[in-house]
Amino acid sequence: MSKRYLDNEKLLDFFTKMSLIYNSDISIHEGLAISASKEKDRVMVSHYENLKNLVLDGKSISESLKEMDFIENKRYIKLIELGEFSGKLDSVFRDIIDDLSIEIETSNRLKSSLTYPSLLFIITLLMIFIIFTNVIPLFKEIFIRNNAEPNGLTRFVFSISDFLTANILISALLFLLIAGFVYYLLKFKSAKSLRRKLFMNFLTVRNVRKSRGGLNFAKSYLLLIKAGVGKMKAFDILIATETDPKIKQKIKSANEILKDSSDFDAALNELGFLPDFLTSIIAVSTKTGHLESALQSAIVVMKRDFDDSLDRFLSFVEPVMITIVVVIIGLILFAVISPVFGMLDGLL
Repeated sequence: MSKRYLDNEKLLDFFTKMSLIYNSDISIHEGLAISASKEKDRVMVSHYENLKNLVLDGKSISESLKEMDFIENKRYIKLIELGEFSGKLDSVFRDIIDDLSIEIETSNRLKSSLTYPSLLFIITLLMIFIIFTNVIPLFKEIFIRNNAEPNGLTRFVFSISDFLTANILISALLFLLIAGFVYYLLKFKSAKSLRRKLFMNFLTVRNVRKSRGGLNFAKSYLLLIKAGVGKMKAFDILIATETDPKIKQKIKSANEILKDSSDFDAALNELGFLPDFLTSIIAVSTKTGHLESALQSAIVVMKRDFDDSLDRFLSFVEPVMITIVVVIIGLILFAVISPVFGMLDGLL
């Protein structure tokens, strides 16, 4: 069986078809056979065929998906297992589809937000490369013709220019490799995991990381609650299926508080993901029996907060990057132009 995980777009298509098959009048294996016959992607054809064969062998959908292992988020498989046990598989499929839709929208938002800083980075490198290989040598010629002695900063700039000019092909190749890597990171689906890690490491602003963590937690917790899992059991499943060590540790700490004191408010505060007012509302809703609606409202609020936090962060990053570009190029030009003015003053 393939160990290659499907991206969210393909997973959304897969679960949409699974939901349609489940709600139709045909059997699961017949629906999978139809899906395989209509599918153009060879990988997906293989998955549909393998899943059909495992179902025909008497295995449940969740058991088959575990064995095939093409779904990275193991919570989805656990939810399907719970849906099969409780008879709510149709609802589980719909909830997974909704969750994937939100995840795809969020991922696309993150990806688009990377585009401008990345392009600015490439343009900056290109400008610096052109300055060092085409502009700086002209100033060096002026110094040589006038027998002028450059200062330390100017000599440093000249040495970089000499190196880049002497190794122009290697320098150009290095620039193309960097530009190619950035393009790969932005455009190719195979770079999704790397893009996510780099981006989340880049987002050192606390509010952005907190908003993202809270949104993911609320979505996952809501899926489990809607599948009929108890609030304490849901924490156990989240711990078992979480892949981020830091987040897993936070959920463990919250779970210990919940088990020791049954204080849901204190457990949510321990997570540190949710805004205080949402924590209080969700905690109260567990006592009134409206936890699902409270979580759904929280997701809407946190999705908006995440978008706002990201916008504020990017509005700060863009001018900072532009400032860095101006300072770097300004220093380079100052290093070579200021001695030239000094020579002109000497001549006058």
